[in-house]
Amino acid sequence: MRTSFKTLFLAILFVAGIPAAMATPITGFVNVGGSNSFTSSTITFGPSIATGGLINGNPVVFGTPITFASGTITYTPGGPVPPTLIASMGSLQFFVTSEFPTFVANNGLGFKTLDLMGTGFFRMSGFTDSAATFDLTTQQSLRSNITSGSFSFTAVGLAPEPASLLLLGTGLLGIIGALRYRRGARTT
Repeated sequence: MRTSFKTLFLAILFVAGIPAAMATPITGFVNVGGSNSFTSSTITFGPSIATGGLINGNPVVFGTPITFASGTITYTPGGPVPPTLIASMGSLQFFVTSEFPTFVANNGLGFKTLDLMGTGFFRMSGFTDSAATFDLTTQQSLRSNITSGSFSFTAVGLAPEPASLLLLGTGLLGIIGALRYRRGARTT
């Protein structure tokens, strides 16, 4: 009786581990072009479109609208920030979790520039949240106030989650143990 509980427990661990081990990450990148305005500590995004990319092996259609968080966003140098939805393209969303800005008031060519890099994650229905990086480079003419910039999101390769592999391994050991036990019971 005790052995059947052990076998049942191990079988449950195996079955529970399968979905976690088979989770599908989001892969690829999205390049974005659009307007924005910025200061040394804030940025406000205007209308933006995808200018290229590849998500899960599918090309991103040029001109696909990108919706950035509305209103003025305050950015802070370094360190973690609460996960913040910054941009979405259809069901694909990008959340920021850290940011590292470099602001230059006058780069010597008559432009102020902002380079904002950091980390975050992609989220899309049917996929696991996937670690990603972002890089925003934008500049604004000090004479005409025209802003041009580029923004890219890139998924980072994921290592298998240790707990999922442990569950899968434990389940496999349980099945092997159960099979060996049954073989031993038949021969005696």
